[in-house]
Amino acid sequence: MSSDVTLRIRMPHRAGTLAKISAEIGRAGAVIGDLTTVHTDSIYSLRDVTIETTETELTGLVAAIEAAVPGTRVTVVPDRAVEFHQGGKLKIVPTKPVKSLADMRLAYTPGVATVCSKVAHDDAALRAYSSVGHNVLVLSDGSRVLGLGDLGPRGVIPVLEGKSIFYSEFVGLNGLSFGLDERDVGKVVELCRALRPNYAAIHLEDIAAPRCFELESRLQDELKVPVLHDDRHGTAVVAAGAVLAALHIAKLDLDRLVVGQIGLGAAGYTILELLIELGPKGAVAYDPSAESVARASSLGAKFVDHPKKVLDEADVIVAATGKAGLIKKDWVRKGQVIFALTNPRPEIRPHDALAAGAVIASEGAAINNVLAYPGLMRGAIDAGAVRFTPAMKIAAARALAQHANADDLLPSPFMPGLHLDVARAVADVVRREAGRA
Repeated sequence: MSSDVTLRIRMPHRAGTLAKISAEIGRAGAVIGDLTTVHTDSIYSLRDVTIETTETELTGLVAAIEAAVPGTRVTVVPDRAVEFHQGGKLKIVPTKPVKSLADMRLAYTPGVATVCSKVAHDDAALRAYSSVGHNVLVLSDGSRVLGLGDLGPRGVIPVLEGKSIFYSEFVGLNGLSFGLDERDVGKVVELCRALRPNYAAIHLEDIAAPRCFELESRLQDELKVPVLHDDRHGTAVVAAGAVLAALHIAKLDLDRLVVGQIGLGAAGYTILELLIELGPKGAVAYDPSAESVARASSLGAKFVDHPKKVLDEADVIVAATGKAGLIKKDWVRKGQVIFALTNPRPEIRPHDALAAGAVIASEGAAINNVLAYPGLMRGAIDAGAVRFTPAMKIAAARALAQHANADDLLPSPFMPGLHLDVARAVADVVRREAGRA
């Protein structure tokens, strides 16, 4: 698996030095990310170069750089990601200042008594006079963490903290993150039922199929709150947004095209479901698991027995299989749109797909869930939704696609106003569906 590594490079301060170092990094198969100048004078420069690489690629790279540029010294900086996580990524802070005895009497006794009485039996008052209306329960059992597999409830906590950060930073929601040491669906539902007075929605993360399907369905039906399984719906919305953007850029009409899905796990199933909702000419899909195919049988797609057959028949292909290099270059037909979403190594590299004739190709690194889930959740909560519907997800995908351009299929998650644009689009659909537009 590739990861980010920072090299601190002390190099002679002369023309062409950085170019030679960059060439050695490229020859090793690594990709340069950030470059920061730490110090420079007339003799030496000291730069931190962050590269995306594997342990195998890193082996020998330091020696190669030093050999290519005499006088250069390279050290590997301790893992910045580990350093970044030191002490955790979240803390709880008050929204009201308590600086005096008078403030204390307002925040706690005796002032709090009046508010307690007001909210005890009134949901609207509870949301108005507490943080409940901004709270999202962010849950995982850690059974399928990123590309790392089953790490359990402790291993998933850094992921949940990251999700909570983006809720706070992008749409002002509080992510209450918990790694659950429990995998019995009924017991998790009961736990969420017991906590129900404290949150407005539930975010599920990194829960393995097929248990994730049952858990989401039961929470949704029994607790009557929006439940977003991000690996499913967040991924599907961003993938659909990328497809819509690609078709707009390539001037293609979806209703004249066949969409194809390779891989029908938690993400792949939901991507196919949403792509079919967009109204293509047809749909074709492949998965080696008979159970996964059976689960997707109600979606109305044609199921084939080999992934190549998906590329034979489909014009727009999305792959979410977990299998690097699955799609061969000679399978690609001219004019296809191909999204290979497996991280860190996709089913086919975009440049290989383009060289083979694809009109547009992208990979999982560019299809980031963080573009979708904050706005989806904010819009649902603001409009009082009790579940996520296909129309809400399509509205979010279209909002993302509106920011497309020839250079970037999808916008940066840091684009000002992006997440609130998604939230407004989702909320508008909720109000129309409820007859409140």
